[in-house]
Amino acid sequence: MIESGLKLGYAVTGHKAQGAGFDRVIAVIEDSPLCTKNWLYTAITRAKKDIRLAEMSNVEQVTKKLVSKRITQRLVPLIA
Repeated sequence: MIESGLKLGYAVTGHKAQGAGFDRVIAVIEDSPLCTKNWLYTAITRAKKDIRLAEMSNVEQVTKKLVSKRITQRLVPLIA
């Protein structure tokens, strides 16, 4: 478990997600030749409800904002 209280999740690349949709998306932007306008457009358009853009140094801060007590409380009985 990560210090911020988040548990294991799943990640896919922007191109692997092409054609799919997700309620919440965190797009991590880094200084890389692979991080192009086309990639960013693909990543952003995967989000149905919420998109967060983060730099590599900023990822932990962004993920903390996504934690919702309501969602956590609903999940506890399912994983207990």
